[in-house]
Amino acid sequence: MPLISPEYAGQLLKELTKGCPVPAAPADMARYAFQTSDHVLIGDVAVRGYKHKNRWRLDERDIRKAGERLASLAIDLDDLVDARPLPTDRGRTWRLQIRNWFDHVAYEDQTANGCHCEGQQPCDRTRPNQHGLGCGATWEQAEARYGQQSIASTRPLPLLTWSGAIWMVPRAYAALLDRAEQIAAQLAEKAARCSRCGAQGDIWEWRSSSTAGYTTLCPSCTSAAARRYKGHLRCRQYKSLPKKSQPDAFLCVLCPSPRQAMYWDHCHEHGFVRGPLTELTRKFLQVRWPFR
Repeated sequence: MPLISPEYAGQLLKELTKGCPVPAAPADMARYAFQTSDHVLIGDVAVRGYKHKNRWRLDERDIRKAGERLASLAIDLDDLVDARPLPTDRGRTWRLQIRNWFDHVAYEDQTANGCHCEGQQPCDRTRPNQHGLGCGATWEQAEARYGQQSIASTRPLPLLTWSGAIWMVPRAYAALLDRAEQIAAQLAEKAARCSRCGAQGDIWEWRSSSTAGYTTLCPSCTSAAARRYKGHLRCRQYKSLPKKSQPDAFLCVLCPSPRQAMYWDHCHEHGFVRGPLTELTRKFLQVRWPFR
């Protein structure tokens, strides 16, 4: 299997889609991109990620397939559909995501420059101005803030058109994003199943990072796969730990429900082992206490 790095995959995808009507944005193919499933979406193609030697990799053949499919998408810039959120939209649909981007741009502008709209001050930013944005926000501000942001590894802002009343996108592109959402929902549902007993659960509570990628285990199966840490390595130097002392043999000492650990947390000043942690717990501690 020809595995390549996310960086090279991004470069390859840009080359494959050069001149494509749908701008590719291959920035979401590493680390936490695979947290909600084992795949990353490129258009409406799900590309699986593989963790090799503790680094994420992708199959070059999958990247080529996804890039060629995206490049072949027929876009009619005159065949447009409404890009506003649907009444049935829930969660993080692409329509809601774009609206949230625009809402945030208007909020930032109003916070920085005040409101000069007629009527109640400040306005609620829901009435579009000549740029199709709220309050005093401009399209240049939207492009600067979100022009490189991606949905399904594509950049939607260059394909948006302001009709004077509503935002619109090409019908074929809207259909692509709709298919991507359906695929993402199916993959997330599959990833939320316990890999041992098949029980359906909460992906954010059951799914944890491992040396082989992300695994999903219910609390019962997690407790069967790992044991509670009882502090037997207290006062041991992290560098002196034997290779057989793998953290994934233990449960995370900080997670409220049983989750398999991945790292030995240790003091960076004295080198003493504190206990086993999951990747997300360790990341949280690094952000909160970067010098611990």
